[in-house]
Amino acid sequence: MSKILMKKGTAVWLARNTKLSDFQIASFCGVHELEVEMLKSSDNKTVPSNPISSFLLSEEEIERCEKNPSSMLKESELPIVGKKIRKTKSSAKKNEVFNAILWFVENYSSLGDSVIAKFLGCGKTYVEQVRSKEMKDFDSIIPKHPVMLGLCSQDELDQLLSKKIK
Repeated sequence: MSKILMKKGTAVWLARNTKLSDFQIASFCGVHELEVEMLKSSDNKTVPSNPISSFLLSEEEIERCEKNPSSMLKESELPIVGKKIRKTKSSAKKNEVFNAILWFVENYSSLGDSVIAKFLGCGKTYVEQVRSKEMKDFDSIIPKHPVMLGLCSQDELDQLLSKKIK
């Protein structure tokens, strides 16, 4: 199994959106059962991370384990090796892209608009609008780290920065 980027966030999402047992969630996420129980509380501030949209789990796998509480979740394997799989973004993720763009603009202003757009999978005009502060909802954008938003992995970000910043 590959490492889960946001263990607690994934556990929160599974606890709130599925009928899986605490033990199943804890085993998959690599956290303790009591921690899963605590993460379920309504006053918890941990940001949920959807394992389906990040290709960790399939809906079928979750349904299988919901029906059989003694079975354990198995991480999804990508069916196509060597080809890029186009990831679709939910509307919430699309809004988070603007936060990531602002983070890049503030922290790595030397990166070109097209580099940022290609890395985040958005249009170059989005980056231009954020950089020039011409976006209509610019005041609502908060710079956020793209890894924390689940838009990329830390390794992918490190590779980009090591190539472009030198």
